[in-house]
Amino acid sequence: MITALVDIHEVGNTETGQVMRSPVIAILVSVLIVFAMIFVLPLAINKGEKGMDLSKLVPESAGEWRTEGENGLYDRQTIFDYMDGAGEVYLSFAYQKLFVRRFTRPPDEELTVELYDMGNPSDAFGIFTRGRAGDDVGIGRDSEYRSGYLLFWKGKYFVIVYTLVENEDSKKAVFEISRIIADNITEDGAIPDMVSLLPAEDLLEKSIRYFHKHTDLNQHYFLADDNILDLGMETEALIANYQEEDDYSFLLIIRYPEVGLARGAFDRFIDIYMPEGRESGIVQIEDGYWTAAASTGAFIIAVFDAPSARRAGQLLAAAKEHIEGADR
Repeated sequence: MITALVDIHEVGNTETGQVMRSPVIAILVSVLIVFAMIFVLPLAINKGEKGMDLSKLVPESAGEWRTEGENGLYDRQTIFDYMDGAGEVYLSFAYQKLFVRRFTRPPDEELTVELYDMGNPSDAFGIFTRGRAGDDVGIGRDSEYRSGYLLFWKGKYFVIVYTLVENEDSKKAVFEISRIIADNITEDGAIPDMVSLLPAEDLLEKSIRYFHKHTDLNQHYFLADDNILDLGMETEALIANYQEEDDYSFLLIIRYPEVGLARGAFDRFIDIYMPEGRESGIVQIEDGYWTAAASTGAFIIAVFDAPSARRAGQLLAAAKEHIEGADR
């Protein structure tokens, strides 16, 4: 690009082929070169970071474990070649690509790394929380280990390192390779800011789920076959459990890109799901539990399975206070 800029500012004699440059043009070219060094080169570098070779994040060996076979790389179109219908889970987030590397150790032990580029830290957090249940094992931003499988997220990446035959050595290798990958990911990534909107009292933190689409909502709490809350990739949603003594309630918070979209979705939800609660915002459903809902700004808040009207109203009010306080 710099060469092209120089060429069009050259003053030449077309008959002799001689080229002359004026002092003014020379100064202009110098300025353009400095401009390119400051602005164009960093953009090129950033572009390179976005297109990072995921294989660079995964070691080729660990102790006696060595890479076996060719690596796999799957994008949004080819992910089903690797995992059949389960690919829909990742496509409901901003998933970009999956890198797979397999390791073996004599005589016949195997270990697999799945490194998912989820597009952004929020969606890396979201896919990790989808099935979170265990304690953090101290790798990445958050992690857990269960029966040969170590899962963690860091930056925009979600990582699974696993062995189908768990023993002391294979477990050690799973942890070692996971730590290497986590160290190779330079950005920590932020937890979605929406998480701070959840009232802390009685919250079961490991129950927090972050998602976008109604199919994911139905995995965590079945609401309806139809998308009655108008959820989609442009919406952000959280659902979490709250425990009061032996009773559990669900709190759902949804953020829409515009206030009008939130209001439209809320009206549709009330009309379909709890029409008798349009005035009060709270109803008792057939199984005896209570549901409450409200809309504020670009948000919808709903409480499900509350043991009493008091509890439903309490959780709803607490969440609404958090949201409106954050907007001030």
